[in-house]
Order: sequence, then structure tokens, then C-alpha cells
Amino acid sequence: MKKKIIISLVFLVVILIILVLGYFLFFSSKKCSDYSCFEEHLKKCKKASYVDETEDGFWEYKINKKEQENCKVNVRLLQLKKGNSELSLLEGKNMECDIELGTASRPQNNLKICNGLLKEKMQEIIIERLHKYVTENLEDIKKVFSS
Repeated sequence: MKKKIIISLVFLVVILIILVLGYFLFFSSKKCSDYSCFEEHLKKCKKASYVDETEDGFWEYKINKKEQENCKVNVRLLQLKKGNSELSLLEGKNMECDIELGTASRPQNNLKICNGLLKEKMQEIIIERLHKYVTENLEDIKKVFSS
């Protein structure tokens, strides 16, 4: 009877160790404290996360997985440092970007490689600003094209 209990306990401990190791190998993510750490993980497409403080605000990056020749990175704008109320609509939104394997760049600088609500909202703001600029400067634009 004691032998069965000991075997059962050893079996449970082994299963628990396997589960913990599996979690750390497949699901856990390295939290980088600087961009160089994140950049190294990004080049190899190894799971990692990083909060980047830029001139504009705080961006959160999470490397998700490798897919074909790209690395899937989730980008979320956590908080803006400056800007007007239209930009505050971007806070908390995210997008997924496909970074080419072996390269490292800040995904929000190239919206062509991204998809998601954050990208859509950024594009809406750009279009609205462009429209406003054109309508406010229509006379000057006409002068340039008429000469």
C-alpha cells in the first residue's frame, strides 16, 4: 500500500515538473528592460515583450510567433505623451505587424506591414489631417498648379 502511494506521488511530481517546464518553454515570454534585448529577440523571433518610451508615447511590443518568413509582433499604444484629443483615441489600440525575419525595426514606423485597429485609426487621422491641410490651403495649391 505504501509503495503505491509513493509511486503515485512520484508520478504526480514528474507530471507537475513537465507541466511547469512546458509552460516556460512554450508559453512564457522574456520581459526585456531595454530595446537591445528586444531587438535580439526580434531578429530571432523568440517570444519577448518590451515597453518602449519614445518621444510620442509608450509603446508595448510582444513577439508572438514565427510565420513563414515573418515574425508576428503585436504593437499597442499604451499612452501618448503629447497630442490633441483625436490622438488620444489611439491609446489602448493595437495592431499586428509582420517583421521580416532577421531584421529589427519599430513596427509603427512602417504601417504597410501591420494590420489592426491601431493602424486603421492612425490612417484615419492622417487622412483627416491631409484633408484639412488641402482645404485650408486650396488657394495656394491652385496658384502652384496654374503657373
